[in-house]
Amino acid sequence: MARVGIVTDASASLSREVAHIVDAADPRVRVVPLGIAIDGREVPADGARDASVLAALHDLRAVTTASPTPAAFVAAYESLEAEGCDLIISVHVSAALSATVTAARAAAGLVRVPVCVQDSRTTAFGLALVIARLREWLAPREASLDVARPGVVSEFFDAVTAFVAQASAQSYTFFVVETLAYLHRSGRLGKTALALGSALKLKPLFMLRDGSIKQAGIVRTVPRSIPRIFASFDAAAVRQSSLDVAIAHVDALPQARLLSVGLQRAFDAEGLRVRDLVVAELNPGLAAHTGPGTLAVSVMPTRVPAVE
Repeated sequence: MARVGIVTDASASLSREVAHIVDAADPRVRVVPLGIAIDGREVPADGARDASVLAALHDLRAVTTASPTPAAFVAAYESLEAEGCDLIISVHVSAALSATVTAARAAAGLVRVPVCVQDSRTTAFGLALVIARLREWLAPREASLDVARPGVVSEFFDAVTAFVAQASAQSYTFFVVETLAYLHRSGRLGKTALALGSALKLKPLFMLRDGSIKQAGIVRTVPRSIPRIFASFDAAAVRQSSLDVAIAHVDALPQARLLSVGLQRAFDAEGLRVRDLVVAELNPGLAAHTGPGTLAVSVMPTRVPAVE
């Protein structure tokens, strides 16, 4: 029997409302924080950080983020090794959006315990749902995993890579921002798109698929984004099982709750079963790039085809 640890980064937004999805209270789970600075001054990763970042965003102060350092990952890996973990799976925000995966891979080469670093090709609650499916896949396999046998670790890590790729392919994340200014300021939106969207009071609906952000449509109000979201699903994938749905928001809880009601009605009308639907605040490191008023929806089937 092997003990397998899980490491992720704070972009997974594992707040109290979402933590149960990945069983984040398990001592074999570690979350490495993102670096956040306000007006060039680093903000400690404590209980007051979320409120400080949100206030700074409302005041249009400069909020910047930084990926975790390799040293932070080394500390997480070594702490899990000290807890008795024989192997570690480290799953992170899309490499197309952050240098986090690069830092994790650098750290994996500096520790004794074998580490399998995975690019989830998603972020926020999409990442949380990928980890949830991974933990469900992992649970029955730990008991028969003999890491002392030659080749077992390599074969197991190959299976992990294949499973994470499958889970990521079935993860859907959509988001709408209240204003395009924050995306522009973070370098994720050009001046022309900013001017056009602001003048017409349009809200681009963005979709995170295959590791990168794509535009899925343009809406004037958030409720009108729901049909666009459904049009983007792979119908066969989402109908094969029940769904887990997570709604993230940045200081927009009333709007997020209204969106959850609208989505539940739409799922019911389509005959889609929802196992779990949660609403929670987005991690401040991501909120810095999207701004107050952001709403995001992540959807994933509860069953991902098995990989052996």
